[in-house]
Amino acid sequence: MKSMARARPPVAIIAGAGRLPEIIAEACDARGQPVHVASYYDRGRFPGNSTGFQARFERPGEVFARLVDAGCTDVVFAGKFSRPSLDPEEFDSTLQKHANWLFPALKGGDDGVLRAIRSLFEREGFRVRGPHEIVPELLPRPGVCTQDRPSRQDIEDGRRARAILDALGSVDVGQAVVVAHGLCVGVETIQGTDGLLASAGQFIRGKVEDADGSAGVLYKAAKSCQDRDMDMPAIGPQTVIGASSAGLSGIIIVAGDVLMLEPEECIRHARERGLFIWICKKDELTA
Repeated sequence: MKSMARARPPVAIIAGAGRLPEIIAEACDARGQPVHVASYYDRGRFPGNSTGFQARFERPGEVFARLVDAGCTDVVFAGKFSRPSLDPEEFDSTLQKHANWLFPALKGGDDGVLRAIRSLFEREGFRVRGPHEIVPELLPRPGVCTQDRPSRQDIEDGRRARAILDALGSVDVGQAVVVAHGLCVGVETIQGTDGLLASAGQFIRGKVEDADGSAGVLYKAAKSCQDRDMDMPAIGPQTVIGASSAGLSGIIIVAGDVLMLEPEECIRHARERGLFIWICKKDELTA
């Protein structure tokens, strides 16, 4: 009698906004890994052969029960989440059970909030995994992946940017910074990378453009205190377009610290716009 292969349990994607949940689901589908999606933003459908449901912040008990029913033991958080306005009248018994320790944690910084949410899932028996564990190709290899390469000034700006983020990381501020000719043009805060690039572009175009029409770099890395499983920084095609619109020379990300979504599209946009993308090793920009 032939032994039957044991079915692989589905990976649960706790899905926020953006493309990352779909990218993970599509990659899993391509290699035959089942996926079950708990979506906190209305998608209407789920990619490939994945199944899923709409989730509510006030009712985590329902989320846990549906994931258990689907056979999920591993969960991966993917996409952007905004702090919701919670309706106390909709709280389920699970949220009420954890309220004493969870609610104070939710009033802190982003890293503290994410650690609290991770703890909530782990207390319910789930294992939290990072997107890069599920789809390793999301982490690009070190090196300059474009025809255009950073200039000496770009490298100096990258070194200055690293020093700034290293100093801010311990206080849970910033995972991206724009530096042009040694000047800190902006640090990413609640406005996100797109907002940072939009505001930085206004200054660069008016003050520090080179004769060639470009100056400065976007530098992105994980904060020293950041939970990389829950909140790995990422760039995508829109980041490249935004960097070009801001008048930057290129983008520097730290190898192993930043996801690259749709890398072929990122490189194509960079090539068309004359930008470089440098995935630098952590020790390449030390002073």
